Amino acid sequence: MLLFADLLPAYLITGILVYYVPTLFFVRGRRTLGKALYQIGLVDSRVLNPTVARATARFAIFYLAELCLSLATFGIPYLISFSLMVFSKRRQGFPDYMLGLTEIDMSRTKIYKTMGEAEMDKINTYKEPVDFKVPNYD
Repeated sequence: MLLFADLLPAYLITGILVYYVPTLFFVRGRRTLGKALYQIGLVDSRVLNPTVARATARFAIFYLAELCLSLATFGIPYLISFSLMVFSKRRQGFPDYMLGLTEIDMSRTKIYKTMGEAEMDKINTYKEPVDFKVPNYD
C-alpha cells in the first residue's frame, strides 16, 4: 500500500520536470528537450508562439487527462490520442487538437512571439540598395 502512496507523487513530479519545465525555458516554440534536439516547435493557429496558459493547458491535458487516465483505464485515452494522430489530416494529438496547436520544423520557419514582432521582421528585411549607374558598353 505504501508503494502506491509514493508512486503517484513521484510520477507527477517527474512528469512536471520532463514535460512542463522545459517548455518554460524554451520560450520560442514551447519545446521539450526532444523537440529541441530535432528542431520542432509548437505554434498556434496564427503561427505564433503559444502562451504560457496554452502550454500549461496542453501539459494538463496530455499528462493528467491522457497519461494518468490511461493508467486507470488500460490505455483507452492514449489509444484515442494515437488514433487521432494516425488518421487525422494534420497529424495532431488530442491535446494539440483541443487547443488548436501545430508542430512545425523550426529550421525552416521562424516562430514569432507577437504579431508586432512578425510585422517588424517583414519591415526590417535587409535588401541590397538599387544601383542606378548606367552600364558603360564601350
